[in-house]
Amino acid sequence: MFDTPRWLSGPEKLVFDMGLYLRVSRALRRRYGLREGSGRLRRYLADERAIPHGGGNRYLRLRGRTFGIPALPPLDSQAFVDHLLDDMRSLHGPELAPLSLAMLCITPRCPHRCPHCYNKQDHGPEDLLSTDLLVQAMRDLAREGVHNVFLSGGEPMLRRADLPALIQAEPGLGVWVVSTGYGMEPGAMGALATAGLRGVMISIDGLDEAAHDAVKGREGAWGEACRAIATCRSVGLVVGVNCMVGPALLEPGKLEEFTIHMGEIGAHFVSLNSPHPVAGDDSLEPLPVDELMRIEERAAATRRDPTWRHRPLAYSPDAWEARRGCVGGQEFVYISPTGQVMSCPFLRDGIGDIRQRPLGELMGEIRGQRAGCQVCRSLAAAT
Repeated sequence: MFDTPRWLSGPEKLVFDMGLYLRVSRALRRRYGLREGSGRLRRYLADERAIPHGGGNRYLRLRGRTFGIPALPPLDSQAFVDHLLDDMRSLHGPELAPLSLAMLCITPRCPHRCPHCYNKQDHGPEDLLSTDLLVQAMRDLAREGVHNVFLSGGEPMLRRADLPALIQAEPGLGVWVVSTGYGMEPGAMGALATAGLRGVMISIDGLDEAAHDAVKGREGAWGEACRAIATCRSVGLVVGVNCMVGPALLEPGKLEEFTIHMGEIGAHFVSLNSPHPVAGDDSLEPLPVDELMRIEERAAATRRDPTWRHRPLAYSPDAWEARRGCVGGQEFVYISPTGQVMSCPFLRDGIGDIRQRPLGELMGEIRGQRAGCQVCRSLAAAT
């Protein structure tokens, strides 16, 4: 019923990359002319902050699309070419980085009690944002240039009945569900895949089932997350894992062991994240910058290793921001379960509420803000 995912690597990836290079070159020539366009591309590819430098030796091919990482548009889309051209302008000019993704929290309800949750102070028993308001937010985000919207919570599967309307709100928009794996039965996920859901990002922080359940505050959460990964893969969704890296995974070989196991149960991507102090709670200590860099080095080694060509692609968003600077308010925007628009979920104050002011108006105010959370400030100071 659904496509079988496969990895493009070796000669097949080389052919794809050559085609992408030609598409980008033609777009630059149309926009700037042959000489200037060629010069811009050379300068961009020589810059270590350029998007291609964060890639690996393989791409995921699934449901007729080719993916590098979930946060970017599909690599074979015109949206990705346009995103690269805008990224070139922002790296070597005064323009803002292109807005690429948004996190839209659709409910404050959650069955778990994770201490590292970025909006635990907003959790409550009742949904505050109507379905109509959320649909309008999806459309507004698309008009602002967002390519991917990650529907989060709380636990977004608690609003399962509303998800098809959000997935189909804006044709061409990539929609993802960020979840603990709660409520992801095959029938439900198959229906969401048919509706057009692109993928999921499922939270699982290690291979210790008891430790995971203790963090979630709910027995059976680890098994539920693992089953959700397998289910989502079986119905043809792109499957990512959000992993909060703790001491156990920092031991030699453990990060690699975790990534391999996630691939064996169905994951395509593994996002390796540092703990962040969250609003109202400064007790969580982020990983030291040197440890973050070592995590990225280990992840990058697996992305280059030919023996990993059929295993998940692992990456570190924190390392990406170490190279690029804080992306909040530029490449990323966050909308809380209470409707607050923010440049980052780890900040304490928003600039306005989508229940009271149009999202497009608020986006005009937030673009370019670079307040930076504690982790981003530490990365900037160290690099």
